[in-house]
Parts: sequence; structure tokens; C-alpha cells
Amino acid sequence: MAVISLNVFNLFLWLLTYRLGGDATVQFLVVSFVGIFNTSGIYWIVRRLNHDHLFYRTLKRVAEKSHVEAGKVS
Repeated sequence: MAVISLNVFNLFLWLLTYRLGGDATVQFLVVSFVGIFNTSGIYWIVRRLNHDHLFYRTLKRVAEKSHVEAGKVS
């Protein structure tokens, strides 16, 4: 859900840049910067989580269940 939300935010910023008259280079830079910032932000937050807390264990369980390699897809 967080990744989708950040992608929608990235799309919104691109649309805003487009509507304000930014050329293709500015649009590319905005989308690239925001994408890199979001990716590194998620990575930093997950690395800083306390691995013993319920939130982290739940997040890990959801990640494991959502991978096709983990088992049958239902």
C-alpha cells in the first residue's frame, strides 16, 4: 500500500509539473528525484524499524505471503 501511495504521489507531481508548463527535462528530473527519494526513504525506514515489534513482524509476514515463490497463489 505504501509503494502504491508513493507512486500515486509521484504521478501527481509529474502532472503538476506538466500543468505548470515544465518541459520534458524538468518533468524527468522531478519524477526521477522523487522516485529515488521515495525508494531510499522506504529503505531507510525499514532498516530503522525494531525487528522485534509486532509491526515489523506483520510487515514481514505480509511480504512473505505476497510472493508467488512462497507457495500457491489463491
